[in-house]
Amino acid sequence: MPPQLRAATPADLETVLAWLPDSQACQLWAGPAVRFPTTAADLWHDIGATGQNTFIFSSSAEGSLVGFGQLLLRPGGVAHLARLIISPQHRGQGLGRHLCLALLHEGATFLGASTFTLRVYPDNKAAVALYGSLGFAEVPDAGDESGSILMRAVVG
Repeated sequence: MPPQLRAATPADLETVLAWLPDSQACQLWAGPAVRFPTTAADLWHDIGATGQNTFIFSSSAEGSLVGFGQLLLRPGGVAHLARLIISPQHRGQGLGRHLCLALLHEGATFLGASTFTLRVYPDNKAAVALYGSLGFAEVPDAGDESGSILMRAVVG
């Protein structure tokens, strides 16, 4: 059985921070505005986390945290998937796909979204391929200077 999505708490970020070995990994995951090193409480604040937009992917078999993601409502009813990460020891098992599908379902069901966006660095080939297989396609984005690409999908 795949892991289940649940609302995150600030304490969950202690585990997520352990998945980020250095400032570069933190910036690639959370963006340039997030400081490193940081604390779980500061990270919760810096990423605008709430119990409604921030999720943990938890393994029912092990009870361990295996993934993290945010679902941020944007203007026009667009839901943005943000800060997606799978724990290093669980990568390569298809859990990124399950996490994305769970967040897409959450966004459609509880936010009424049918259009979703996300950002990814183009050199993250595995993530770009995953998002493409889920129907995301790159869209022009003149306003971003991070080097990431904006991808969009219409679901349902």
